[in-house]
Amino acid sequence: MLVIWELAVFMNSSYHHQRVISKITLEFGQLAMAKLEESDKPVKNVLAFGGNGFIGSEVLNQLFQDPNQYYKVALVSRGNWYFDSETRIKPHLAKRIICDREDSDIEYCKDLVNYVATTEKIDIVLDFSAYDPEVLSSTLDLVQEKAALYVYISTDSVYEVCKPSKIPGLANEHDAVRPENEQQQSVLNNGDEYGNQKLLGEEILRSPENKVPFLIFRLPDVLGPRDTTDRFWAYQMWITFYKFIQVPVHVPKEYRHLKTSYVYVKDIGKAVFAGINKPEAWNDVYNLAIDRSLTLEEFLTDMAKELNETVEFDFEGEFNLFPSVTRGAVNIDKVKRVLRFVPTKWETVLKETVEFYKEGFYQFSERDDAAHQLTRYVIPKHKKGPFLQLLDQLVSDKNLKLSDIMKEPEKEVTAEQLFEEMQYKTEL
Repeated sequence: MLVIWELAVFMNSSYHHQRVISKITLEFGQLAMAKLEESDKPVKNVLAFGGNGFIGSEVLNQLFQDPNQYYKVALVSRGNWYFDSETRIKPHLAKRIICDREDSDIEYCKDLVNYVATTEKIDIVLDFSAYDPEVLSSTLDLVQEKAALYVYISTDSVYEVCKPSKIPGLANEHDAVRPENEQQQSVLNNGDEYGNQKLLGEEILRSPENKVPFLIFRLPDVLGPRDTTDRFWAYQMWITFYKFIQVPVHVPKEYRHLKTSYVYVKDIGKAVFAGINKPEAWNDVYNLAIDRSLTLEEFLTDMAKELNETVEFDFEGEFNLFPSVTRGAVNIDKVKRVLRFVPTKWETVLKETVEFYKEGFYQFSERDDAAHQLTRYVIPKHKKGPFLQLLDQLVSDKNLKLSDIMKEPEKEVTAEQLFEEMQYKTEL
């Protein structure tokens, strides 16, 4: 760094050039200090399958902030960066490996195979993206000689393919037991293939053949910033622009009285962090959730209050993004007791998530994905174009208020448009 500064003086560069060189020197200094701090910490090798999306990026972000431990992370993904993960996660990675486990045999991921072969010990495997049990099995085969712990992100959908819970509407970890009758198993599996696949993954980890210690976290519907499913954002957009869309929010009648669980994405990071640092809690399964179960109507009513909006509901409508299960809520007593897990309050989850997407509306292109859910399934055909124009107007001018645009008189709908709309809904 002294050499750089002396070079600048020697060249008698302009003030601007000197400022640029000084900036480079500062950045090099910051990088060197970061590396120095990392070198002072104990090192753990982490192999993360998916850490660039919703859940994975939050868990990695929390690991990176650990003041006492340096997590040397090798990230395996398809190479996509969602929301701000390219600046939030990518710079902290020790290695990036491009591999799509779902699309090809893991043995063809040469960089991954080489990483495992040349790494003496993998302290933690974080698996956020195994949806196929064969993918999990092949990954486990690859790392079994090196891995000290395998963290598997599962789902409360596993209860959908199991016997009914002993306490109706509230699933405990030990309730994940398949029916003995194969025909009943087949019916349940066909009803929720996702739950079946994830439970098969759990069964692989829990089988006597597996010698790698594991942690399994069963998650209900996940809420929070950077949701790559765009479900929360789509509902927030529906409520925010309700006066323009003029379509009551759908709450299908089969879900009207069903209370289900939700989990805050930041709480997942807290639980994973607690679990990996408590070996006596390993080789077990934990439900995660906030401390309150909600019906969809309660969920959306609270969201509308947070947004200072009022909406009407359509209990005959069939479109919904939450919940993803039919059995009910999960019990989190075990994770509270064993991992001292303290869930974030629902009011805080709602406030922080709503605020993120308010600001994210102007920052992230994923806004268009959330809008697409509405234009595809909710918004009348004759309003799709005006709705997208409305979004473009607001994005281009942050000072522009929706109320200002709404003052413009709405164009009268023609009989031809109404007939076309009726045909469109019939097609859907």
